[in-house]
Amino acid sequence: MGDRFLLNLACSYCGKMGTGVYYAPTCDVYDFVCKDCKRHNFVSADFTVKAVEDVTLEDVVSAFEMASNSYHSQASVKRAAAGYLRGLKRHGRAEAGR
Repeated sequence: MGDRFLLNLACSYCGKMGTGVYYAPTCDVYDFVCKDCKRHNFVSADFTVKAVEDVTLEDVVSAFEMASNSYHSQASVKRAAAGYLRGLKRHGRAEAGR
């Protein structure tokens, strides 16, 4: 059981304010779906909301490192972050095609 937050965040696509956005970085919850436009948004380690297509590997690595409560090698973190980022981008492309 780690940190969990309910945040008020604006969607990076439509700008609508989402209230009670669930964010739990220690449980691998780094993104949310806007209730209005139904698009995925990424929440960075500094609580900046980014459109999926703007998320970089460095953003995901920072989020993973902030959330981790144990040591992982840099190579291991980068591999995990790259896999997460691929899945996030895949969802973003699918949503954009709707």
